[in-house]
Amino acid sequence: MINAVFANMVVLFVSLPAISFGQLVYEQNFGDLFRNGALNIKDREVTLENENNTEFVRLGKTMHGSAILLRADDFQCGRIEMVVRGMDIFQGSFVGIAFHALNDSLFDLVYCRPFNFQTSDSARRIHMIQYACFPALDWQILRSQYNGMYEKGIENPPEANEWFKLTLEISEKTVKAFINYSNSPSLVVEKLNNNLIGKVGIFGTNADFESIRIKYEK
Repeated sequence: MINAVFANMVVLFVSLPAISFGQLVYEQNFGDLFRNGALNIKDREVTLENENNTEFVRLGKTMHGSAILLRADDFQCGRIEMVVRGMDIFQGSFVGIAFHALNDSLFDLVYCRPFNFQTSDSARRIHMIQYACFPALDWQILRSQYNGMYEKGIENPPEANEWFKLTLEISEKTVKAFINYSNSPSLVVEKLNNNLIGKVGIFGTNADFESIRIKYEK
């Protein structure tokens, strides 16, 4: 009896730091999410793939502006990391993270254009990574009205067909995006709406998603 009480006290003590700091971590492979029906897939071409013992989901052609949402707790502030890959298809491969989503067509978004990662065209090099707010403020509107503010180049970008880590640090008003293990953000923007909480999802065309890690902050 004493041992049982002691064990319960240890469990409670170990769990206190997470409760005190208001942190929760959600970590999954997309292959498992796909098999378990934990992705809200609607009218999308999504397949489970395996390459070099790496399992991932692949998004083919998509409806414009649609995201695939995870059946995870709503996200407000914290950190979202995804291991992703695009393809070297000019204007045909996009890969990104949707967040603060109210549904699969209303969300904030940071995404990359892998076909611009290694281009020698100076105009395309500043269009590697993009923040947008769907559906009202897509890239076309932001580029025409706020040129250079919500899309940037990436220092030391990956190869177009290479796996990389896309990390978002999201506070109440600010979004920072990091590529791989860089300490310097590739993109820093102020959010364009007042949606402060919502679902997390994946967004892309001809894009692969291997794993996700969400660190929630109170």
